[in-house]
Amino acid sequence: CTSSHPAQTSILDLTDLDMCLTNKVFTKKEIEEMKAYQNDGMAKELPDEYKKYLNKFNCQNASELRSKLSETKESERSYDRSKSFDLDWIEHSVYTLLREYGDGSFKLYDNEQWYNVLIRGLIDRCFET
Repeated sequence: CTSSHPAQTSILDLTDLDMCLTNKVFTKKEIEEMKAYQNDGMAKELPDEYKKYLNKFNCQNASELRSKLSETKESERSYDRSKSFDLDWIEHSVYTLLREYGDGSFKLYDNEQWYNVLIRGLIDRCFET
């Protein structure tokens, strides 16, 4: 495959009318419908507990990040999927990306599809609750 169609991208920019209309990805009516959609089920802001947990991984290097990942969490001692899934998913995602970074994969693969498979795999897991 030597070219990509805009529908293959993971980024949905409804303000990019060239992408949406010229390439016939969406009609004007579909764009307006998506812009008007309100999902009340989604949190407006990340909960403080998640912010604190994510900040734990704000490290200066891969070695420091590995050290943070190896710390045993209270949620691992008595894992309850309904309470710990999101934080566990965050940690798994950080670990997966760290492994790819350590292997040099981000420098080896200059292919959007490779990134799509890696990132979409992580994102798909977060919707399993």
